[in-house]
Amino acid sequence: MTIGWTDEFDPFQDERAKANGNSHDPEPLPNVWDAVDTLDEFIPPREWLLGNIFCKGFTSSLVGAGAAGKTAVRLVQALAVATGQRLTEEHVHKRAKVLFLCFEDGEPELKRRIKAALLYHKVTAAARGWLFCTAITGRKLFTATNRGAPYPTALFDWLVTMIRDHGFELVILDPFIKIHATEENDNSAIEQVCAALSHLGVEMNIAIDLPHHVRKGPAEPGDADIGRGASAAKDAGRLGYTLTPMSPKMAEACGVKEKALRRSLIRMDSAKVNIAPPTVETIWFRLVGVPLGNRTDAYPNGDNVHTVERWHAPDAHISVELANRIIDAIDKGTAEGRRYSDAPASTDRAAWRIVQEFCPTFTDTQCRKLVADWIAHGALRSDDYHDPKARRTTKGLFAGTRPGSSLDS
Repeated sequence: MTIGWTDEFDPFQDERAKANGNSHDPEPLPNVWDAVDTLDEFIPPREWLLGNIFCKGFTSSLVGAGAAGKTAVRLVQALAVATGQRLTEEHVHKRAKVLFLCFEDGEPELKRRIKAALLYHKVTAAARGWLFCTAITGRKLFTATNRGAPYPTALFDWLVTMIRDHGFELVILDPFIKIHATEENDNSAIEQVCAALSHLGVEMNIAIDLPHHVRKGPAEPGDADIGRGASAAKDAGRLGYTLTPMSPKMAEACGVKEKALRRSLIRMDSAKVNIAPPTVETIWFRLVGVPLGNRTDAYPNGDNVHTVERWHAPDAHISVELANRIIDAIDKGTAEGRRYSDAPASTDRAAWRIVQEFCPTFTDTQCRKLVADWIAHGALRSDDYHDPKARRTTKGLFAGTRPGSSLDS
């Protein structure tokens, strides 16, 4: 007997029928309703669990390179949902039971990762009964027929039973590539796998998350197309995020000068969030090593295993008094009577260099951003003036509306 699908619709009914050597009844006709009837109908709100990350009835994904920290991030986010605590500083809409299925690591390694997260975030025994995990190696939720079509295994039916019997509201299947045996570049097959999982999420009213590997080549933050294999995996998901390491250019922008720190920082960006507004600011995580205290005679140092914590870039905040002094210097212009400029190609008239004279610890990028923000907020304005050296009218910067009580970059 098939577990977990309603009589009205089984996405694998064709494959099941062929396997059983019989036919199936025709699918029922769709239910069509008048749109205006919704005006008098109470429609329940979307059931978000954590920020805009997990939502019941929808599938989500986190796409990143191997060893980029996907599992570490998802484990801490799972803990946040399970404990009801803002461990990742994302809002916990509802405390819920979580099931984490790892298809990549064996049980000892998965336990090391989980223990590191528990220790670092000081999760105690009071959280018992909310997050459950299992390591599954060598087995799949979906196998493939001789035609390449996906077909649910006994493990899939076991999963449905677990969700139903234990009331899990968030299920994380890590990673997506390991849960099925279909050709990963077969759009039709991958679409069927994703459709089955989406249907499972809707029918059982749970959030399903599918961490996913990136394809070969450079991975740009927020690029929805960086996922490995068929594009159907991206198209089927409703809440997509990317996870990428901090680049040297981004380190410059964030004021990160230490190479070791930069290599420990990863950014999570909205890639395909089509049921909620995209995140406005980049979310940063820092990989931190946690000693597990599991020393032995053979390994006297024991293990040091990564988990993650939220990280915020140092803000280039300055006082109102200092801001006005810098703006005065920019407004005064050069000794030759020329005005400073915000043009990227400016050299001797570059306004950002004046900022750096007053704020020597700021990076070039931070100084440029400060000038750009002042222009955007009207503290500086660009206008025409006569350049005595060039002997022509050109653009230059003038003091605008003075900062009030505060001015942040």
